Amino acid sequence: MAQQFAPGDDLVFQLESGLGLLRVIAVEGEGAETVWHLLAYDEFFPDVESAEGALTGPGPLKIRNAHMALTDRAFERTPAARLGNRP
Repeated sequence: MAQQFAPGDDLVFQLESGLGLLRVIAVEGEGAETVWHLLAYDEFFPDVESAEGALTGPGPLKIRNAHMALTDRAFERTPAARLGNRP
């Protein structure tokens, strides 16, 4: 994968209906054998600023899927950008 993400990273990705948020839970393996463990939030946002605001807002975000395991190949087909890292 071109970008390196770490556990705790918040990621934004583009869908037709807007932007979604993912969180890296864990990363196992190396290279083509890498497995990405992700959490997906339920909300969609019109822009990156709204997504960032939701992450820093007072209330928790609703979780759509608490754990998804993706191969490196599947994850590289989901263009995502890092917004930050939270413990």
